[in-house]
Amino acid sequence: MTFDELKDKYKIHVINGHHYYEYALDTETPVLTDTTPFYFECDNIKLYPTGWTNLVFDVLKILDSLNPKTKEELLSYELWWSKQKLFSETKNSNHRMYRDLYINLNHTATHSFMMLVNILEFYDVDLKSCLLLISRHHVCEPKEVKEYYHNEAVKGFKKALKSIGLDVFKANHIINNFETINGLLHEISPGFTDFFLFEDEFAFFNYKTKTIEYAQTKYITSPKSAGAIEKCLNYLDSYFADKEFFDNNDLKLSEDFIPILSKEIQYLFDSLKTTTISIDKLYSRMMLLHYDKMKELGTSSNRNVLFSIAKLGLRRTYYFSKPFISLSKETALSKEQMIKEYAYSKDSFTLSELKQHAKKLNITFLTNIQQFAEDIADDYVSINEDKFVRKSSFIITDSDLEKIKDEIDFYINSFSNIDSETYKGFSSLPTLVYPWNKYLLLGIINSFLREHYAVENSGSTYSALNFKVTLVK
Repeated sequence: MTFDELKDKYKIHVINGHHYYEYALDTETPVLTDTTPFYFECDNIKLYPTGWTNLVFDVLKILDSLNPKTKEELLSYELWWSKQKLFSETKNSNHRMYRDLYINLNHTATHSFMMLVNILEFYDVDLKSCLLLISRHHVCEPKEVKEYYHNEAVKGFKKALKSIGLDVFKANHIINNFETINGLLHEISPGFTDFFLFEDEFAFFNYKTKTIEYAQTKYITSPKSAGAIEKCLNYLDSYFADKEFFDNNDLKLSEDFIPILSKEIQYLFDSLKTTTISIDKLYSRMMLLHYDKMKELGTSSNRNVLFSIAKLGLRRTYYFSKPFISLSKETALSKEQMIKEYAYSKDSFTLSELKQHAKKLNITFLTNIQQFAEDIADDYVSINEDKFVRKSSFIITDSDLEKIKDEIDFYINSFSNIDSETYKGFSSLPTLVYPWNKYLLLGIINSFLREHYAVENSGSTYSALNFKVTLVK
């Protein structure tokens, strides 16, 4: 079965490299064990909840603010599937205060879903007008979906092994070892049975570390076996580090792409008189001087994939430690590079944390934070004055991005530009899990919509940042 067929059959949505399932609100016999809600949309309500109970509570607050019920109406409401009342005047354990009453949120995932449906009906919401996306634990995903993702990951892993010079026999031997390794994973965490089902490097890395530690304890009398397991997991780690590249089945580079890349890397080393450059500088130069070549990357034209291509094509010439390319393995990083390397080790970080790290290292902090934000925009999104979130973890849908682009286009066509000092259009933008502010707007433009808009920055410091956004001509 093709992936398009699987998407249609199981109503799968792929967002930022992760897949989620659409779940109908009018399901007669819901079963939601081992699931978490990812996204809920209904009319103007858009939520990225952190759990089932929070989803129920947040939907109640919004609906009641739009169509308030009296205290008597709330107290009289009964759940047909439970003897317990939804609202009470007295507090019990796991009750949460709402207005001057208490709401009972002590329920399983399935019962929380049923409560959500009841509340929507109580406020006369058409269930068919709602969209709910859920994340399923591996253990409760459809078998054929797991088989598809497993097989795709194995194909990508074989490419990774081939890229480092391993033949088919050796690659198959490593892959076969994962039957034993996956068994260890299951012993550590019964809900997980397959390393190939992880969708990003960070989730994988956590369980990789636990499995290596567990193997060293379990095979304490056989260090060779524990070492083989660690080696196989390190091979898989190399796949996850460049997963976006290896999973791309349509990437076809011309013969002169790598030589051009090598020439530009050497130019940067020579012109900057340095032994270490960042992928940001290389990417900018390639986009400026070799735009047609970069078009060969198609939808994968970003810093991550370019770094993977450079690392795989030129690993015998240079040394690579994301996001840096060096002439020497022992090359010392600049102060800015040391701070950036620490930032890249985090799924999210704040400027306050980076300042603390710089203080520990006894080095001065970044002199140009705005330039730093632009340099990392392919990998991190600014969500406010202080915080950045890894792009792969940033919660936004393709629909959200399209609506944001339409609103920005409309505003610029009406007023010639967006001036952050005077812009009042945040209420017209779609509701995200992150509160709107000028840093979030700029972060989304730089990380997702850079090819559509030109940004002119002003302001003496990042905290006093101002900018104007115009259409790319």
